[in-house]
Amino acid sequence: MKYFESKTASGNIQINDSFMNLYLSRKIPVGVGTGSGNFQEGEFLAAIGNGTNSLNGCCSNKPTGYDYKLNASNTQAYIYVFSNTPKSLGNCGLQVFNAAGQIIFDSNAKQALVLSCGGVGTSSTGSNLAIACGGFTAMSNYNSTGYSEIYPQAQSDTFYYTKQETKPVTETYTEYEWQTGSDGIQHLVPVTKTRIVWKTFYTQVPQFVRWTDYTVTTWAIAVYHRELNNLLLENGVAKIFKYSVSDNTSKTGPNSVGFSGKPTVLNTGQVITNDQSSVAQDRATRYQKENTWYEYSSNDIYAYSCVILDASSL
Repeated sequence: MKYFESKTASGNIQINDSFMNLYLSRKIPVGVGTGSGNFQEGEFLAAIGNGTNSLNGCCSNKPTGYDYKLNASNTQAYIYVFSNTPKSLGNCGLQVFNAAGQIIFDSNAKQALVLSCGGVGTSSTGSNLAIACGGFTAMSNYNSTGYSEIYPQAQSDTFYYTKQETKPVTETYTEYEWQTGSDGIQHLVPVTKTRIVWKTFYTQVPQFVRWTDYTVTTWAIAVYHRELNNLLLENGVAKIFKYSVSDNTSKTGPNSVGFSGKPTVLNTGQVITNDQSSVAQDRATRYQKENTWYEYSSNDIYAYSCVILDASSL
């Protein structure tokens, strides 16, 4: 419903209950740092400005209030909180009420002049601007890296195996023979003799052997990076502002696994001089490849939105 209309050289100005203006509800001075606030009854939008067209900070809106961050400012910065319902101010001027008796316009109420709205790259001209942003946009990425190193260790030891040899040996033995004694009578007497026999001998023979063992050491590092971004004003242009950055790093390991190249031994006790070092090296190399990786994933949400206001009359 149209309640009031004024004809001007630039067109008609109309007051109705379909299109509501942004009325300044509160103007809050803020300093460098972060902060937040809750909307009061009727409030729904907050903006930040410092009397210039550049501001190293942002104000993010949410359903129940706002969050702001200001990195630096050479002039006093303010949070401008707006409502679409004006308060009754002063005792003179023009006030317009709807059929329910609710005030929809008060000429004494300060109103925001919307210059532009959009996202990254939105621009406006003016020397005293304020910017109101939508919710934070999130960017995150996760990377996981598996590292592994192979460490060879030279080893040596003395092994013993049993050597068997058969050799001729002279041995003595006793036989009994009949011999005539001094009494002229035959007697059975022992006689010592020698003979050659073959005997088997067993000896422990040392064998010095060298080989190489391999140790694979593994560890993993995971980094989760997260950014919350929004928009700031730089010479009247909306550009990306890093609101917060966090990195969480976790590390596992080191863990070590060994692969031995030590020679095996035959059932006969004979040492195999061709050691298992090459087999151990192949196994270690395969294990290293399985535990070396790089994984990366990202999740970016770009939904920047903002309204740039002329704050010169606020």
